[in-house]
Amino acid sequence: MPRPEARFVGKGSRSRVRARERRRRVLTVLGEAVGFTALIGAFPPLRPMWFLTAIFGVFFCVYLLLLLRVRGLRRARRSVTLPEADIAVLRSPPDPEAVRPHRRHAAAR
Repeated sequence: MPRPEARFVGKGSRSRVRARERRRRVLTVLGEAVGFTALIGAFPPLRPMWFLTAIFGVFFCVYLLLLLRVRGLRRARRSVTLPEADIAVLRSPPDPEAVRPHRRHAAAR
């Protein structure tokens, strides 16, 4: 459910907010699973739970890496890309005729 203070422009922004909340919940559940299974495994008769902690820890790290990759891809998609022709124009040296030194007025000397 969207928060009351959140402003939506359209369907795309709603889906992005829902996806962000869903990702946050999954990350929270995985983090809690790691913590709780580690606490349970702290008691000597339940030490085998540490194997489950390790498995949840691996899932947590993989999910975190995936989230960082998605964030990087989203940022790269937002960046401005120029067509190759425009890049060539930007890289070419300036025309010497176009760049002339400014002359000072006789009164300014």
